[in-house]
Amino acid sequence: MSTTFQGWNFTSNQNSDEDGHIILIWKDTIDVTIKLLTRQSITCEVKLPYGDQFYYTAIYASNLTEERSNIWIKLLDAFQYLKLNMYPWLVGGDLNQIVHPVEHSDPIVNSLDSQIMALRDSLNQMGLFDLNYQGPLFTWTNCRPSSPIAKKLDSVLVNMQVVSNFPQNPAAFLPPLISNHFPCMLNLAVPLPTVGTRPFKFFNYLTKHLSFLQVVFDAWAQLELRRFTLSNLCWKQKLIKGALKQLNRDNFSQIQVRVSESYHQLQRKFSWFSNKLLKLRDVAFTWMKRRVRDGNIIRFWSDNWTPFRSLLSFLATPCRPSRLGISQNATVSSICRNGYWAQPPARSVNFVNLQTYLTTVQLSEGEDTYEWVIKDILKKAYLTGDVYNQLQEPVP
Repeated sequence: MSTTFQGWNFTSNQNSDEDGHIILIWKDTIDVTIKLLTRQSITCEVKLPYGDQFYYTAIYASNLTEERSNIWIKLLDAFQYLKLNMYPWLVGGDLNQIVHPVEHSDPIVNSLDSQIMALRDSLNQMGLFDLNYQGPLFTWTNCRPSSPIAKKLDSVLVNMQVVSNFPQNPAAFLPPLISNHFPCMLNLAVPLPTVGTRPFKFFNYLTKHLSFLQVVFDAWAQLELRRFTLSNLCWKQKLIKGALKQLNRDNFSQIQVRVSESYHQLQRKFSWFSNKLLKLRDVAFTWMKRRVRDGNIIRFWSDNWTPFRSLLSFLATPCRPSRLGISQNATVSSICRNGYWAQPPARSVNFVNLQTYLTTVQLSEGEDTYEWVIKDILKKAYLTGDVYNQLQEPVP
């Protein structure tokens, strides 16, 4: 062949068996090393020009059941001898055997027989499975219009290493020409997506924006289609992606600069009294007491609802919310169920004091409220004069 067709090479299993019917043909740019030759298969190592390599086994299984069973044993031997579980391995050709009843056109074939189970068991042991393919389900016909039968006898089987190394390469079964078998083509030169091709994704915090659903709905409705295909879905996702990018730019771009500007605006807008109160928020926090009723609003850790003020600070050493199994955003009602406080055993003196206090707390109907407590005196309402006088006093 190299004389007639320059740059091409071939091999066959007829050298090992006169009944061999397998011929492999390849170009000089590919390095092919034959590893095993049998009556029904050829196993070789293939090295591609750009560096990738894999093992390939071509199969032409016998029509005889007993002889065909021998090929599965030979494949298992090759799998173990060549340690093919460590390399990309493709197995392709005429298996002369279906692996599932749906691969037979006759509805009478509706159960797993011993031959199907033998093949399935062998494939499971070798870690082989059917590669994704395009084209018809059935790859062989008996060419009898009066009593037609079709089966999927031809397959391209791969292991996980092939999927990892060649993720964009499905098989394609083409229309038959001179044979009653459908030829199969596998293109390993399909490039991976370039850097500019990015998957559809967006920042999940956008879902909390009030306009999120409306923005998605408007973008989806821009492209009116009578038929829905994967190509149309891609176009719709591009429209939504652009709309969500604009939503993010309009509301969340340069967020640190916006926060700083808002802070300075608040400082200019509020009076001396308000700014003083903001600067002394740690002190003012002790004056704003939460009255517990149903406990649905009060935050267990951060609100001032116990004599110990902020429990996050009170129990910060040595206990932390994550170690206690209580969420940092948990409410009082979420911790108290039917009068029982769901807390772990106490690990500190402060925690014992908290548990003792919780025995005196009973949830009731009604919403939680705020109370002003200045100098341990409960105020029925907020009084600017009292707060002003308290701010005038030096902080201890």
